[in-house]
Amino acid sequence: LATVEIHKIETTGQTLTGEALSGDGLVVVGTQAGSPAQPFRWTVAGGYEALPAPAELLHAGARRVNHDGSAFVGGYGAGTTGYRWRQSTGYSDIEGASGRISAGPNGISADGTIVVGDANTTGTGFYSFRWVAGVYTVFDVPNPSTKYTAFIDVSANGRYACANGEVPSSPGDRRIFRHDFDTGLRAVLNSSNFRWNAA
Repeated sequence: LATVEIHKIETTGQTLTGEALSGDGLVVVGTQAGSPAQPFRWTVAGGYEALPAPAELLHAGARRVNHDGSAFVGGYGAGTTGYRWRQSTGYSDIEGASGRISAGPNGISADGTIVVGDANTTGTGFYSFRWVAGVYTVFDVPNPSTKYTAFIDVSANGRYACANGEVPSSPGDRRIFRHDFDTGLRAVLNSSNFRWNAA
């Protein structure tokens, strides 16, 4: 019979919520409830580790983790500022570009160097962004009339991202995009026939 190994992730007196599992299956990240809330990281080798965010940035939570668990992303407070945490360097802010009031990371590449997500703007909705080595770039969608978009994940090699979009003039009329960062080409999943079309 096969042997099943079960690990219990806990810490005394705290409520933990798991959010993501590393690609190699050896690291779990999540959020520890409290005032303020803070991210935690659990490894098969070392167990539970609390990772308090900087004092001025309260209520941080982990959201996605890279392949080997050495980096993860999340948001502070109500998602007003995103961050990346790396084992070697600690926390780095992912701040919205000019005119964007928040940055919410939704995906991280396998090596932890590329982050994608969505940025909120006052009165005009959401835009997709990519963050690489501290450089923050906003990506608009192929159709100018589709103003509400959000990168929801990135491929392991960081080349491709998937985004959801909505047409402002037609609430509920949604689009799904795949973006190729190397070529700039985007594919659109047409909801009428569920096949990829050129953007």
